[in-house]
Amino acid sequence: PPPLTSLLSTLHFLPDGTLLDSSSSPVGSWSFPPPSNNVKWSITLPTGETYHYFATFYNNNIGRCPKMVKGVVTRRHEKGVGRWFKPVVATFEARGVKGER
Repeated sequence: PPPLTSLLSTLHFLPDGTLLDSSSSPVGSWSFPPPSNNVKWSITLPTGETYHYFATFYNNNIGRCPKMVKGVVTRRHEKGVGRWFKPVVATFEARGVKGER
């Protein structure tokens, strides 16, 4: 299963590219490559398995919080499987926490 199995998970995206979980422990890194509106991050489990998250970032200037839409979670290919597409293990949407920007 993906590392963030809860329906509600809180992540903190620090300006230096560090990704923290709700207990302020580093769980991965993130980037926002310009000029796109896409954000991506990776989380590696203690087992060594890495999950890659991709989403379109929407700043939501007229709303209270930014959000992410069209989110996809992928993982690495199994050995011996074709390399054209990464397996998609989940989809998601996310919103910012009220009061934080």
